[in-house]
Formats: sequence, structure tokens, C-alpha cells
Amino acid sequence: MSNHSVLITQPDFDKTTRYISTWSEEVEEFSIKRNNKAITLKGRRANRSEFESVIQKTQPHLIMLNGHGNDSEVAGQDNEVLLDVNSVDAITRNRIIYALSCSAAKVLGLSYIKKGTKAFIGYNDEYIFLHSHSKISRPREDKRAALFFNPSNLIPISLLKGNNVADSYNDSKNSLRRIIGDLLNSEVTNEDRMCLPYLVWNYQNLTLLGDKTAKLQ
Repeated sequence: MSNHSVLITQPDFDKTTRYISTWSEEVEEFSIKRNNKAITLKGRRANRSEFESVIQKTQPHLIMLNGHGNDSEVAGQDNEVLLDVNSVDAITRNRIIYALSCSAAKVLGLSYIKKGTKAFIGYNDEYIFLHSHSKISRPREDKRAALFFNPSNLIPISLLKGNNVADSYNDSKNSLRRIIGDLLNSEVTNEDRMCLPYLVWNYQNLTLLGDKTAKLQ
């Protein structure tokens, strides 16, 4: 078994952050199952001070950011900025980052590659998911949301298996391609068919920056 560590931010102050953070528990569980260390900053702990302190203390190999964002920053609980283009270089140097956040790869990701981050996987524009209203209190039972989050979670899960960032990125893209094909080629509900343009959107905007051969060390 490997001995990697992953830091996962899990803000939970609105519907979007509750969904993405609850689904990221799958990554946490997978990491622990493989005897890796999973460090989670849940709810109010997903603040900038704790984020920076935990990185300095634990030196995670992989950082998974869940939260609202834009071209130049990713936020945590209550939209407190955790990482922006002015953050200290040492926070992300020699690490791999996956940001499940709108537009973070566009400017923020590029800025951190220049600062010594090994690789940054994120989205050039908005990350969009749909959900079932009947499952809003139980996100991981939401099969519609699973169409979006299962491929997304493949990125950190594949990295934790020991694959490089290019393979992990491609695992996610291939999963999205299969789901899109299934929705096009089979009888599905109109509600599930509504997911198609957003799955294609996420597929097109998923971006890999930095060293494609990088692995968790």
C-alpha cells in the first residue's frame, strides 16, 4: 500500500457546497481504505487560517478544493477565500491540486504552476451539476448528481491509486464520455436527458496544467 496524504476542503454552507463536499467523502473513504492519510476541513474548519496551518503541519501530497470560485480564487466556508493568486508559494509548491470550483484553472491554476505547483486540474469555466430535489437532504443517494460526481471523483481516486495526473485526468474524461454516450444511446427520463449539455460542458472545460507525468510522491 502507498503512503500518500490528501487534504480535502468540505465547506457546507449552501446547497452547492453541501453537495460537492458530501460527494468528496467518497475520496476520503477511498484514501483511508488504501491506508493513506485523509485530512478533511469540514464546515467552519474550511477557513484560510486553518487551511494554511494544516498544510504546513501535514504537508499533504494532494489538495482537493471544494467550493465556490472564480478565475483567481477558490473559497471555503461562507465564501472565505482559501487560495488566490497572491497566496504564499509554499502552500502549493511541489503538490498536485484538484479544484472542484468554477473557473479556477483559468488564471489561478496557471499562476500556481508558475510558482512551482506540480500539476493543477480544474475547470476553465463554471462547473455545473444537476440534482434531484427529492434527494437534497441525502446527496450521495442522488443518482442524477452521481452522473456528475462519479467522474469528478475519479481524478483524486486515480491519483491515490498511483496513476499520474494525465491518466487520472483521462480517467475522468473517459468516464464522462461513457456517461454522455449512455444518455444519448439509451432510453432515459427527460430529467436525466437534461443533464447532457452540462456533462458535455464539464467535459469541455476540464483542464490539466503542469507536469502531466507527475504522481503523488
